[in-house]
Amino acid sequence: MKQEQQRGIALALGGGGVTGCCHAGVVRALEEEGIPVQAVAGTSAGALAAAMVACGATARELAVLTSRLSARLMDVDYAGLACRWLAPKGSLPGLIRGKRLAKLLEELLGDRRIGELQLPFAVAATDLAAGCQVLFANRPAETGILGPHCEVVPDGSLAHAVMASMSIPGIFRPVRMGERLLVDGGLMDNCPAAALKAMGAKRIVAVDLVTVAPLHLSKWSFSSILSRSVSLGLHRMSQADSGYPELILSPELGSIGILDFPCADRCMELGYECAKANMDSIRKVAEGG
Repeated sequence: MKQEQQRGIALALGGGGVTGCCHAGVVRALEEEGIPVQAVAGTSAGALAAAMVACGATARELAVLTSRLSARLMDVDYAGLACRWLAPKGSLPGLIRGKRLAKLLEELLGDRRIGELQLPFAVAATDLAAGCQVLFANRPAETGILGPHCEVVPDGSLAHAVMASMSIPGIFRPVRMGERLLVDGGLMDNCPAAALKAMGAKRIVAVDLVTVAPLHLSKWSFSSILSRSVSLGLHRMSQADSGYPELILSPELGSIGILDFPCADRCMELGYECAKANMDSIRKVAEGG
């Protein structure tokens, strides 16, 4: 892919559960400044935002999506939990069945194929069985940048690829695609700037939602413990700081966890504030400066 030399950026959107709502705020800030997104890639929550952008969604439409995110999407597999409790040798591939999220993705993305998207696009998932990254990309990618443990898939269902990228191991059930057993792409690369670079994109801006700053909480909830554990693990896996992005945006998320649904609107505003605060740098990247 050859990125046009006109003003614009390639956007790498990182994973982070509910904190992924920051991406809607970033897109809003870019729209206000008239800075086009010329290529986009995402992981986990960033995969959903990237898919929406690639399908032509506006910042307003992303904001509407943010308002629809709630704990009601988490359809806990109570029957599976009960069976696992009564029969310890039984299997429970995930606490959340994922049917409600899958239904939402199908409603948003329809039956679109990745190969049909006009905007250069990629979404990262992880194949548990093969032990490698799977990159769904609609442009040829240079394997030398991605490394030997990455399989590039040029087409497939957009909704299924996003669902796979969002399936946090142990929380959501893995997504089967043929011989592949796919889970959250964050296990291999939580902010896929490398994917954009491999597709030939330039002027890359990454939105990295992983934070390892010290947290001082009076009470640690399930969500905060899970979020902190995931963040610490992903910090070493993120390629946002790989040297490929010309700019990394890191919204100040504080103690907001990956399952803190009441904070979705706040995350959107934090993304907007972060982008606006760094707009001079974004403009410089967009103009090739």
